[in-house]
Amino acid sequence: MGAYGNTIYASKSPCKIKNTLTNEYMHNEYTYNQDNGIVQCSSLENPGWWSARWTFIDLGNGYYKIQSIYSGKWMNTEHYNSYVQCDADDFGWAAQWYMVNNGNGNYYFKNRYRNTYMNMQNQSDQVELSGTLNNSSYWILETAPKPY
Repeated sequence: MGAYGNTIYASKSPCKIKNTLTNEYMHNEYTYNQDNGIVQCSSLENPGWWSARWTFIDLGNGYYKIQSIYSGKWMNTEHYNSYVQCDADDFGWAAQWYMVNNGNGNYYFKNRYRNTYMNMQNQSDQVELSGTLNNSSYWILETAPKPY
């Protein structure tokens, strides 16, 4: 299952995740070798960046784990920061994201553990967390080639 249009996204299918407000892509280019590395957003000057490729693991009931193809690490909220990070450990509920289509092909991601939404509200380079949805909480999933 998965997230293109109203269809569900296939597990292990790579994609890029683009913010609808900033038109920037999530990546972990600079923190791939760190635990608790911040998930960042930027325009991709090199469209081949593997750090901007993610896979969605379907856990059922609308929940997914999101893994970096580049580092193999999992997006999570385990460390109670105000931003999304990647770690080698998937941390259970802290690495589970409820994914909802808003009806026009855009998605929002809500963390199961902290009940917060991914967003780019401050338009910094970090993917932030907020307790409410706002105009920066929506994302587009774009197909991406597999690195192998």
